[in-house]
Amino acid sequence: MADKVLSLVGDKAISAQEAAQKLADPSRTAFVRDGDLSRFEEELYALWNNILSAAEKTPHDQQDKLVDVMRAIKGMPEPVHEGKKLKVWGGETRWDELPMFGPLTREQLDVARSRSEKAFVNINAFFARLTAADIQDSLLFAIWVFREALEDPTEDEIAQKSSPELLKASSVWFIYAAESLAKARDEAEQFDGKLARPGDSLSAYRDVPGWRGFCPDRWSVWKARFSSLEKMESLADAKLLIDQALDKLNKV
Repeated sequence: MADKVLSLVGDKAISAQEAAQKLADPSRTAFVRDGDLSRFEEELYALWNNILSAAEKTPHDQQDKLVDVMRAIKGMPEPVHEGKKLKVWGGETRWDELPMFGPLTREQLDVARSRSEKAFVNINAFFARLTAADIQDSLLFAIWVFREALEDPTEDEIAQKSSPELLKASSVWFIYAAESLAKARDEAEQFDGKLARPGDSLSAYRDVPGWRGFCPDRWSVWKARFSSLEKMESLADAKLLIDQALDKLNKV
């Protein structure tokens, strides 16, 4: 349960490595000792769901140890059972790929948003932190949040049409993963199809090279539109995070 994750992470007497071992042991034992792939999947599904639920409940600025737990889990040696290959959903995998975690993160975005503003902001911060730590790349999620918050409305409409929830979620991406985002910008990282297409107010750029992902021009739009919010008194609830995000934006 998520409560177990929160309890282990909150216990200062337990290191991140020890917490990771306790949390990952059921799934790893299912394969190493018994070679039971079905139970391995069940336990792994529970592990990731519990960690993601805990992340929702952990304030974005208090997630350091939870990220350390994920780093420790990823760094564990490959589980081995004689005569069997590690598989998830019928396909071969490796432990350091964090099998099943990626698809579950996508689901958790919607789940968190349906629960509360804090849950949505916290889960985005967690994904930003994991991205920055090279544990799990979730850069596409950043584009989705930026698109809805900063691109669907025009620059003049953002303060009225973008919810505090969206503006805070956008902010934590810049606060915790600015360097990773800037690297994707500099390398013009792109995504398949329409996954990362520009928002409604920037529809003229939908067929322009570079606008199906990160590019300097798109970054400039995000920065300009975020900067336009700096003096908006109506955004008092999100202002602190917006200011922190702008500080990061101006340094990369």
